[in-house]
Amino acid sequence: MKKVIFLLMIATVFFIVGCTSKEYKLNMDLALEALEDKRYEDALSSFDKAIQEKETKEVKQSIKATERMAKSISLYKKGEFEEAVSKSQLILDTKSEAAALKTLKPQAKSLIAKAKKSEKELQKLKEDLESGKKLLRNGQHEEAYELLKKVAKNKVKHGKGKKMVEAANQLLMDEIEYENQKESIVPVEKKEEIVQKQPEKPKDPVTSVQEKPITQKDAENLVRKHLNLLDSEIKVRFDHMNEKGDYIIHVYEYVIDDPATQQGHTATWGWYGVNPKTKEIYDAFK
Repeated sequence: MKKVIFLLMIATVFFIVGCTSKEYKLNMDLALEALEDKRYEDALSSFDKAIQEKETKEVKQSIKATERMAKSISLYKKGEFEEAVSKSQLILDTKSEAAALKTLKPQAKSLIAKAKKSEKELQKLKEDLESGKKLLRNGQHEEAYELLKKVAKNKVKHGKGKKMVEAANQLLMDEIEYENQKESIVPVEKKEEIVQKQPEKPKDPVTSVQEKPITQKDAENLVRKHLNLLDSEIKVRFDHMNEKGDYIIHVYEYVIDDPATQQGHTATWGWYGVNPKTKEIYDAFK
């Protein structure tokens, strides 16, 4: 009888161990599949289930490497490129035969290359923005406009770069206001000269019918047609009226940074003025 009980106990142990091994392998396989698809949160969830079944060196290393990869991507999206490179390098330096590392190392290597390239682009963006500010301080407005417009058109998606693009857009807006105010200021002597040169209006009661000024929407359509953007996704929107009473139209593109939330930023193509009476279109900075 004792022998039968002993055999039953051994059979039970083997059954439990067999089931545990099966669940462990299933969750490890699910985690590896998630890593292939770069679904790191799902991979970590499966690894956590696996380690509850069996705490092995492989699963511990896999969890640590996956957490580092997820953190590296988060840092990259925030524009923290140097930190992203540093965190990814830890994955490459890990000595392990774990299947997860074989998947993660090429991904980490690819991210390092992207981060280094983005860091160079960010540095160039910063230099252009600072150069644009310096040109403005030196009164070189046309040169500053071209440089700031280049920065504003950038489709950068990370945090630091987005702030630089926003700063360039604000400087462009300030420059438009500056140019408008400068044009609206006429010296007293000049005003008197203009008044003296004004011909007397005929007293003929018959006057020509004045064409009705165009609307803001009409101005947008004129600019869109002028730039050949009739079938384009580029935004053409009225922004404000300048001191001369002309419509100022903002032409820009909305760049999606996060497809999940649809959040993004604007990349400016240009600013255009439209005379509501003559329908004349001009670059608002020239």
